[in-house]
Amino acid sequence: MKKVIKKTTLKKKRKESENVIPQVLEWKDWKAGDLVYGERYNGKIVYGEIKQFHLNDAQGVAVQMLEFGQGAYVTVLASTLSEKDPKKNKIRRKK
Repeated sequence: MKKVIKKTTLKKKRKESENVIPQVLEWKDWKAGDLVYGERYNGKIVYGEIKQFHLNDAQGVAVQMLEFGQGAYVTVLASTLSEKDPKKNKIRRKK
């Protein structure tokens, strides 16, 4: 009978990525995890949880948030953030 010799292989250790972009989790009064309303580029109002901030955007400070309606990540400008629903703030005139 022949003896079967198993060949052992060493696993290579993966190097940690050096190009990690630091996440900005706080900006002014807003923090990651806050529930907010925001207005998208097309005028649609979205409601969701803030995930992170992008300070070096061409339009201004941008916010990445997880929208509850679609379950998708969306990006809105920080200047459009609101804690209250902007649709309910409209004043209705009596006839």
